[in-house]
Amino acid sequence: WPTPDNGGSTITGYNIYRQVNAGPFSLLANVPVPTFVDSSFAAGDTYRVTAVNGQGEGPYCPNVTPIVTVAPSPCSLPGVPAINDNDGDAPPNTPPDPTVNVEQLYVAEPLFHPSADKLVFTLQLAPSTASSAPPSSQWYIVWNRQGTDPTDPGDASYDRMFVAMKSDATGAISFNYGKFGIPLNEVPPPPPDPNANTPKSYGPADSGSYNVATGVVTITLSNNLLRAIDGGPSKYTAGTSLAALNVRTYLARPDAGQKSQNNANDITPDGIYSLAGNASCVGPVPLVSIVSAKTHGSAGEYDIPLPLTGSPGIECRTGGAGGNYTLVFTFANPLTSVTGASVTAGTGSISSNAIGSNPQEYVVNLSGVSNSQRISVSLNGISDTSGNVTPNLAVTMGVLLGDTTGDGAVNSSDVGQTKSQSGQNLSNSNFREDVTTDGAINSSDVGLVKAHSGTALP
Repeated sequence: WPTPDNGGSTITGYNIYRQVNAGPFSLLANVPVPTFVDSSFAAGDTYRVTAVNGQGEGPYCPNVTPIVTVAPSPCSLPGVPAINDNDGDAPPNTPPDPTVNVEQLYVAEPLFHPSADKLVFTLQLAPSTASSAPPSSQWYIVWNRQGTDPTDPGDASYDRMFVAMKSDATGAISFNYGKFGIPLNEVPPPPPDPNANTPKSYGPADSGSYNVATGVVTITLSNNLLRAIDGGPSKYTAGTSLAALNVRTYLARPDAGQKSQNNANDITPDGIYSLAGNASCVGPVPLVSIVSAKTHGSAGEYDIPLPLTGSPGIECRTGGAGGNYTLVFTFANPLTSVTGASVTAGTGSISSNAIGSNPQEYVVNLSGVSNSQRISVSLNGISDTSGNVTPNLAVTMGVLLGDTTGDGAVNSSDVGQTKSQSGQNLSNSNFREDVTTDGAINSSDVGLVKAHSGTALP
């Protein structure tokens, strides 16, 4: 930063200015070091910084408008970048074909259905005009082992793990996993280990795919398959790492034998991925709506929305002698369980509660609900088929018989509104005026509203 005396005096601080919505720059902070976190930053804000010393304030450096970015997440594909190799390749590992030219590797741990503990590797190769994968070729993703396998007498010969895509002589592809041999001894003794740099396959990966045109390879592997041959249940958990990750490819080579760095068609620098755990991607069960549902005779069911924010929805229809109401919670995904429901405020009790005939709905039947009150109902331990979990979900409903306008008081406005709809067929726009819920708006509804005129929610 330039200073007023062209560097003759020591900088004592920095002034940070901010411009909002193309307005004037204003002083945001004076700090002793050129590091500052603006907790009120918004997209489009522009900053300039000046240096300050005993002579005053120097000229400002070029303005900076930060770009808002979203950090890569292991919860969504392709995941977190672990290796970048798209800056060119040097001999001897110069890929002769785009299908074996590695550009990037990502690792993800999304939430699966049902919830499962898995890794997803997304390998970006160069796009190709070929119609299929080249025959007799291999693409290995290799990393350092986290543990050992006491059941394998030759386990000491393997210090790494791998997942791989391979093609046979016809170009048909498969995806598998296993152990990878120790590096080749370059100077004897001891003599080279016969398993050095040699993969030992243990079976197929969960799934895999390869789009030749885009160059995207995706391989999914259960962590339990890795734990079975590399350290047991304490390995491949949140906080552990896939260290010394690298990708190596081999074009038109026999599948058997060594897969060393020096004879690879392409090999990347080492990267690392720290496991977050699939459980870290568990989110709340997505909610669609909550309603108070009632059947209006032969006219069918009509629902009053009960929003979670803002003013509570008001139920203006009768609950009958038993004070009976039905709340329907609708979710985006089918439910697997709800551990319970309870009335947490107001007067009333739960007569039944269960997942409905539609597995995306949870139905709570209330009884003994008194008038002129706000009643709150809470669901606990909600989980869905996508593995999402909501510990607690509470909704409040106003109960005020005759409040057809939904303003929290029964008065002449409600009487007039009900009279104006008397004799009309029920619809989504006037069903509230059928406070008796018999499927018709008539003098019975007008009389019931008049009888409750002067009541209000507390």
